[in-house]
Amino acid sequence: MIVAAAAIVTVRARTPDLMLEVTERTPLFTPEGEGPGPREAAFNFFLREAEPMARVEILGSGDRVIRVLEPAIDLDADEEIRVVWDGLTTSGEPAPADIYRLRVEAPTLGRSMIWPRRVALIRGDRPKSALEKYEERGE
Repeated sequence: MIVAAAAIVTVRARTPDLMLEVTERTPLFTPEGEGPGPREAAFNFFLREAEPMARVEILGSGDRVIRVLEPAIDLDADEEIRVVWDGLTTSGEPAPADIYRLRVEAPTLGRSMIWPRRVALIRGDRPKSALEKYEERGE
């Protein structure tokens, strides 16, 4: 009797070769200056490959675009840039106290990359809600 068995093992590992690499971010900020952190959120990042038409956005819950920070920026491979968010939406209104993420769209590369770490926007009217969400995620 011959018994044959096969096993397939899938290994997922984080490598230093991620397409989007955020080297620094502001974990929480208070645009009005009435709480912890600075008045704006900053992200330093680079892409591993060049992208002539990158779009840089801030996402809210449900991956809704809250603010377009750069509609079409030319990014060279491995060149670190810094983008800053002042807590306003694309229409110029104050974004609500909540937690947000950075997304970089690279259309010529066919990539959409969301940085998983979040930033908490704290406002005087609802400071605890954003902080609680932020702390629940252990960031």
